[in-house]
Amino acid sequence: MKGIWLRRLIYLIVVMGTASFAFYQYKYSQEQEEKEEKKDLVFSSLEPNQVQSIFIRKVVEDIHLIRTEDGWNMESSIEDMADRDLTGDWLSSLFSEKARIIKEKGVDWAEYGLDRNTKSIVITTKSNEKLKLSISNYSAFDGSFYIKKEEKLLLGGTAWASLTGKKGDYFRSYKLLNIGKKHPKSLSYQSKAFSVSLNWENNKWEWKDKNPVFPLSQSDLESYWSSFSNINFERDTYPDTKKYREEFYLHNPAIELQLEFEDNKKWSVKISPEIKGKFYVLPSTRQYIFALNKEQMDNLLLTNKKIRDHRHPFQFKKDHVHFVELKGYGLEVEAEKEEKKWKLLHGEINKEIMDKIMPKSVVIKNEKDQKQKEDKKEEPTDKDKEKEAQKKLKESELHNILNRIRTLFAREYFDSEKSFTKTAQLILKNKEKNILLNLEFSDPFERAADKKNKHSGDEKIKMIYVKSSAGKEIMTIRFDDLKFIFSRDLLQID
Repeated sequence: MKGIWLRRLIYLIVVMGTASFAFYQYKYSQEQEEKEEKKDLVFSSLEPNQVQSIFIRKVVEDIHLIRTEDGWNMESSIEDMADRDLTGDWLSSLFSEKARIIKEKGVDWAEYGLDRNTKSIVITTKSNEKLKLSISNYSAFDGSFYIKKEEKLLLGGTAWASLTGKKGDYFRSYKLLNIGKKHPKSLSYQSKAFSVSLNWENNKWEWKDKNPVFPLSQSDLESYWSSFSNINFERDTYPDTKKYREEFYLHNPAIELQLEFEDNKKWSVKISPEIKGKFYVLPSTRQYIFALNKEQMDNLLLTNKKIRDHRHPFQFKKDHVHFVELKGYGLEVEAEKEEKKWKLLHGEINKEIMDKIMPKSVVIKNEKDQKQKEDKKEEPTDKDKEKEAQKKLKESELHNILNRIRTLFAREYFDSEKSFTKTAQLILKNKEKNILLNLEFSDPFERAADKKNKHSGDEKIKMIYVKSSAGKEIMTIRFDDLKFIFSRDLLQID
């Protein structure tokens, strides 16, 4: 018995020893790989977030960048905001670049073109440490470049020429807004066509005066302001002077937009009316006037339609629905939910009306088929009538309808004085028979299709007027988007 336990103990020790050795080998190989990756890195002990300033000296002009609380600023060759992404990418490229030491002492710098008028990069860290590299103006025999780091001579690849070869305005930000991940605490938009003032409270946008004009679409508002960082100016810029303000009508702008952030910093822009296909923008954080093309300007325009929650009039809590009343377009259904099961209280289908308003797609091959189809038409028998009386509610179809109602999308809005003839209605009630949602519908009517639908070949589209208990306004909806509610599959006949 002792022999068995001894063998097991020896086996366990061998297994543990093998596993430990394998782990040690793995860690050692990982460390060696890391050392190999860092070998010949010029800035092996520095990270981009430690950099406070960048100075690139070139033969013609210098570029000086300084880190700020919000990103980077250019001090020369122009004074303006730098693009945080471009600057970050440049730093990452610099810190990943390698150069091989070829001489450590007694270097004749003139021999390698490093004695005077050289291009150079000076990095200043947040701890005020300065690191300088001088790069030769011409390449070596194999296209490489000579680099001076302290008193060492290095040989680097062609990428070094690219790092020092940037033009004076390369780092300039042409983004409308360049603030990173900060979230505004308020938004104000003023124009002749539409004005709005909103606050960000409890992780959602609300009307500033606490008097809602219409329900807000939170997702669309978030997409709107966050898209500013993707709106890019044209390359033509103008100094912020009285001459250009008057030329571009910025003394009386067409649009004024302002964001305020948690640190009480404000960012605003004044935007001109359209001038020869362009819009001119004066940001409060810049000393220049920039131009936007019409496509970019469309992303900046704010309208009632853009930020309104067009699904709000059709929202309800599905779990609270216990009674459904549906009437119109040839269909009548009353249903009640009992212990999570739906029971049909009343159901009728007027196929003649339904086929007229929502015709089924029928394919007739030829006149002979049409005649055979008509010959088969007969008066309903007693058996047919009995089947008609044995209707059942198709629960899966009712669940589908209740789910899809909340996806309806209002297209237009009219004040409550707009009148229409109600021809259909949907009422949803809770267990106490209180109304959760009441939708009234008009007959379908045709109107000219918009550009989007014309492209799909539709010259006219069917619309209906809708009134919801969730709002006072009259709306329009595309009839095709609504037909699922009055589904002929809602009732089935055994």
